[in-house]
Amino acid sequence: MVSELYISDLDGTLLNEKGSLSSFSREKLNFLMEQGLNFSIASARSIFSIQKLLQGVNLKLPVIGFNGAFISDFSTGEHLQINSIPRELIDELILDLAAYGQVPLISGFDGKRDRLFYLEICNEGQNLYLQDRREHNDPRLGRAESLEEAISIDVVSFTLIDRQEKLLDLSSLLEKEYSEQLEAHLFENPYSPGWFWLTVHDRKASKDQGILALNQIMGCSPKKLTVFGDQVNDLKMFALAHRAVAVKNALPQVKKVATHLTGSNEEDGVVKFILQNWAGKER
Repeated sequence: MVSELYISDLDGTLLNEKGSLSSFSREKLNFLMEQGLNFSIASARSIFSIQKLLQGVNLKLPVIGFNGAFISDFSTGEHLQINSIPRELIDELILDLAAYGQVPLISGFDGKRDRLFYLEICNEGQNLYLQDRREHNDPRLGRAESLEEAISIDVVSFTLIDRQEKLLDLSSLLEKEYSEQLEAHLFENPYSPGWFWLTVHDRKASKDQGILALNQIMGCSPKKLTVFGDQVNDLKMFALAHRAVAVKNALPQVKKVATHLTGSNEEDGVVKFILQNWAGKER
């Protein structure tokens, strides 16, 4: 039985402001896991991005991607669990997005591989993201011939990219109309200041539900859970955890509910906290 489990967010938490893992954190994480540390990731990113960013990190536990839409084997990318948006909601949701002039990016699984469909490029924020995916040779990316093609897969996420004022009312509508069925998060992209993302997932696709599912998959029931985060999509796993650690650069509402604070993502705050609180204790 796993007696202690550590789960970290990536962007703004484990990764630095350049969106990469420092050599210090990479080296120390591998050392700690060799000593028996049970460590994994809960991120809004895809398994493809997580694997690229954490190349050389010897993660043994499955990772939580797309805010809990996927539970995946880190080394192979195989999905152990998929929480897709219910088919009966998709047509209704598409109509709501269109009413606000929004054309989403659509992410999901077609039965063989992950897909990231776009239909048209509506603004520079979307263009910047698609350019980034092309530069990283993201195999998921493709232009759908039609909306019907894009939603024919198991859809796990709709992503809207626009200015904040264009997404606020839509975000409020989704919260009002779908709060019992869907999760929606509005946040500024830290790597493209001024451009906001509104992501929409199934209600079960949240980090806390992902952690609970991970526990079941691993056949363990941790007596202690420590999580690290910085954004509003980390709040539910903060509520679940015995120890919720906010990095110094976290949003005020995240710090407010944290049980502990640590150094910023630029200061390797996550790994230094683990070194201080775990190293030697479990061995």
